[in-house]
Amino acid sequence: MGKEELTLTKEYMKSLINCIVDPMVTTDLRGIITFLGEGTEEFLGYKNEEAIGRHISLFYKDGKEEAKRIMRALEKDGRIKNYEIVFISKDGREIPTLVSISFLRDAKGEITGTLGMARDISKMKRMEDALREREEFFSGTLNDMLTFVGVLEPTGKLIFVNNTPLLAAGIKLEDVVGKMFYDTYWWAYSEEAREVIKENIEACASGKTLVQEIQAHMADSLIWIEFSMHPIYDEKGKVKYLVPEGRDITERKRTENELKETRDFLERILESSTDSIVVTNMDGKITFANSGTKRMFGYGKEEVFETHISQYYAGGLEEAKRIGKIVKKEGRLHFGELDFIKKDRTPITLSMSYDLLRDKEGRAVGIVAIGKDVTEKKRIEIELRKIKDFLESVIEGSIDGITTLDNKGNITLASKGAEEMLGYKRGNILDTHISKYYVGGMGEARKIMKLVRKEGKLRNYETALITKDGRTIPISVSVSFLRDDKGEIISSLGIYKDITENKKLQKELEKLSITDNLTGLYNQRHFYNELKREVERAKRLKHPLSLLLFDVDRFKYYNDTYGHLEGDKVLYEVGKVVANSIRENVDSGYRYGGDEFVVVLPETDKDQALPVAERIRTSFNNNGLVDVTFSIGLVEYRLEYDLETFVRHADNAMYTAKRLGGDRITIHE
Repeated sequence: MGKEELTLTKEYMKSLINCIVDPMVTTDLRGIITFLGEGTEEFLGYKNEEAIGRHISLFYKDGKEEAKRIMRALEKDGRIKNYEIVFISKDGREIPTLVSISFLRDAKGEITGTLGMARDISKMKRMEDALREREEFFSGTLNDMLTFVGVLEPTGKLIFVNNTPLLAAGIKLEDVVGKMFYDTYWWAYSEEAREVIKENIEACASGKTLVQEIQAHMADSLIWIEFSMHPIYDEKGKVKYLVPEGRDITERKRTENELKETRDFLERILESSTDSIVVTNMDGKITFANSGTKRMFGYGKEEVFETHISQYYAGGLEEAKRIGKIVKKEGRLHFGELDFIKKDRTPITLSMSYDLLRDKEGRAVGIVAIGKDVTEKKRIEIELRKIKDFLESVIEGSIDGITTLDNKGNITLASKGAEEMLGYKRGNILDTHISKYYVGGMGEARKIMKLVRKEGKLRNYETALITKDGRTIPISVSVSFLRDDKGEIISSLGIYKDITENKKLQKELEKLSITDNLTGLYNQRHFYNELKREVERAKRLKHPLSLLLFDVDRFKYYNDTYGHLEGDKVLYEVGKVVANSIRENVDSGYRYGGDEFVVVLPETDKDQALPVAERIRTSFNNNGLVDVTFSIGLVEYRLEYDLETFVRHADNAMYTAKRLGGDRITIHE
């Protein structure tokens, strides 16, 4: 049943209930009022908001003692019918009342509260008192006010009638004797009843005995009478007298009408239910099936009457016998899921509940079965299980780390990849806070979550994790929220990709882009970037900075004499000499262009730079190469230098060394 249909059904039921004139009250098992019908307000004067939430004893004259007596009787017999009690209205009036009370049950058959229906019998009590007074005054009259016996001539003329109808009608015997029976008493107030009596007299005069239920007026009230008339014959077999008899059956008719209304009401509820509701006799033959069964199984209701329930079970007769045996023994059975066969032979799955039906003597007379179609629910559950299994396979097979977090950041799921990445067992990861594993701790975790909330998701955010053994792993993390069917955030999903190799590759690519392939030193483009950074640092910290710029003396001659391959060997040796002569991760060497080279010496003044330059020059001279030496220019940075001036001074000092014959160091002053 859809939500809208359910709402309409509830409103329909509420409207039906509010149409009931008699007071109706429901309570929970503690006796606390949970619902009042509209008739209750008129009956006792309490509005819903004044009574709901208060104890039912509020309405009883004898208070909680009466409530206890009722509950004991209800627990003993399961229901209370026509129990007389005195109610107290809001304004303090005592109201004699006839109540019927039964338990309320939920869909599982569990008792959840009580339902009580009440009828004001004040008027009936007054009438009973008045009748009692009349009976005491008119001793010898019949107990039943409208029970009468008369004697008529065959023509219908009244000869005799007992006192009961006379007293009830307020007339004397002499006023009616000798008159036509259909013109006396209350018949005169109802033309329809008068004609019925007239026809009965004619039929009875011909020898027929008649019994009918007719309506008549009595003291301006419409009543029901069970009316009979039979003939009395003389010795010759001729009808001599007609004897009419009647008794008031108004209360019985009222009860029958109420029973019919109740039955019709229940049938409307059963017919409006989308569930299948079926009743069988004790042999398993279907005696009732609602419209929900027709819609669910595709049969017309008339098609299933008197058929055996087993033909609808997927398990056939054996299944029907097994279930019937349990219900007969236990009285009820709540079955999880059971397979059935529809008219078109397609399968259908129902969630079933069974209850044993008993007559008023307690004998088992049948079984009621209620089934809710869960075929689609079961299909969805199977699909969800497949999806879940697939996702679990994906998660478990992924080399990436995958986690889910609750709204506080605690880990609720960790994949095998997360276990391997962090070095912890999953049992030790679960319920810990994600910040434990970020290099930036709680600050980093909050930063990531802030980005996710801002954008709704986060893709390929680079950060780092700390493993169990203390290693730092660079990762790329993607995070998204998981929401319920109302769109509320219930958790977040994080996927962590180890990018250690990517970072290494990236560094290698970066190194290749800034490194000279032949010498292994940095290239000119990187030189200017680093020099600019070091100059700004020297300015900011007021620390010394020196620069060496040199080239290979007579390199062109060497290249032309020995060939380009030998020339490349010279340049390769320069790279080795420079790399071995400077401080690792502090100083840096560059191929400036052709056979020109540069060395940047941070935190170094010219006096400290000179030994470095000398080490480079002598190391190159001692490598076994002939005809080649270095001319080195040395300059210390000054604040008034811009980048171009700084390099130009080093270049000029290098050319000065060349003019002086090479194989020397010249310092710019």
